[in-house]
Amino acid sequence: MISQEPARHNLTLPGLWLILAAALLSGCGSKTETDVPAAAAKAPAGPICGLTVNTTGWETFYGLATDLKAGVDVPRSDLDAYRQLQSVHLWAESMEHPPTALRLSNWLVNAFAPKVPGDRPEKRNADKKSFTRSFRYSFDRAADIESKLDIYRSEDHCCALMTDFRRWLSPRNAERQLVMNFLPGKPEIRSEKNQLFVDTGVLAASTPEQLNRQLTALLYRTLEARPGQNPLKTEGSVAVAEAMRVMLNEGVAIYIEDLPATYFHPSHPTLGKISIVAEDMFLNGVRNIGILNSLMPQLVADPALMAERGLTLAETLAAGGAFQQCGYAMAVTIAGHLGEDRLREVRLSPPAWLAAYQEAALLNGTPPATVGRYGVSLHETMPAFTADSFTALHGLLLEYFPSD
Repeated sequence: MISQEPARHNLTLPGLWLILAAALLSGCGSKTETDVPAAAAKAPAGPICGLTVNTTGWETFYGLATDLKAGVDVPRSDLDAYRQLQSVHLWAESMEHPPTALRLSNWLVNAFAPKVPGDRPEKRNADKKSFTRSFRYSFDRAADIESKLDIYRSEDHCCALMTDFRRWLSPRNAERQLVMNFLPGKPEIRSEKNQLFVDTGVLAASTPEQLNRQLTALLYRTLEARPGQNPLKTEGSVAVAEAMRVMLNEGVAIYIEDLPATYFHPSHPTLGKISIVAEDMFLNGVRNIGILNSLMPQLVADPALMAERGLTLAETLAAGGAFQQCGYAMAVTIAGHLGEDRLREVRLSPPAWLAAYQEAALLNGTPPATVGRYGVSLHETMPAFTADSFTALHGLLLEYFPSD
């Protein structure tokens, strides 16, 4: 459901975590929002606290859909012009395979125009099915969407949202002038440069509070998360160090969005089926800390063995969901014992992050409480690294990230 530029992680993540890779934006449209007939935009005329909310894509879509549903013969030029709205154009061009004006027009017609007896059935197309379903979901919930958009148009909400962003962004990123565009599309949120794109179906099925967390996590992943190499395309100690970097990045981002608390209304055809169990994530964390404890001392002690098996370890962590689940459990453990400010302090430094986790996990005792035990917080169930394993892994991260 969340989309981001892939370059900061250099790793495609499993679909469970709703992260879809997006291509870099290839260019900007030459037309402006006023080039297309549309309902009067209710978005702020300019930025509020550094954030501009643009709802013209949604309003134009709703006008076209209403006419089509009523049987109005909407000129093809008006349908094609929808693709040229600045927000729609930027949204489409952020995709790896941008939908053309013709395709978007056809999907709008397919979703809303009355079917004429004798029409030939169209060829099946996965994108057409996905967009048609998403378009109808947004249209049918227009009143709810408008109510929630009014929240995002308010000065208080814009300023509070920007405050959330700035808590997790460094000064060089916190002062960006951002534009948040609301329009119907695939069930996802996207970012590209200074543009945020929110599917109105996601808005309808979610809450402003949840969406705020997801947008903050998206900006963190896109702008703030520490960049590096894809650990699965490296070898030896590099693969292990890069795997820990990705675990740090993902753990903090998932902590920000509070993924286990994610809830979408069951009526949503895709997102309504999502259910994430926090206990499962901590069980994953316990298991993968155990894997690292069993392997790191001997790998670091034997350079030949590290060269041979470092990538295998990284692949094991990736395949087992450790980048997301163990990373999240480690982030929660740091915040739970040492405070969220400490987590923010170490969010860009793999060695400092590992040291903070070790400090926090040692407070859980040996062995820590079992996941699921009554009266025990989940962050109290994560084990510390063994002394040998911590020394080996921390030393590797200090060597690989010397500036930290």
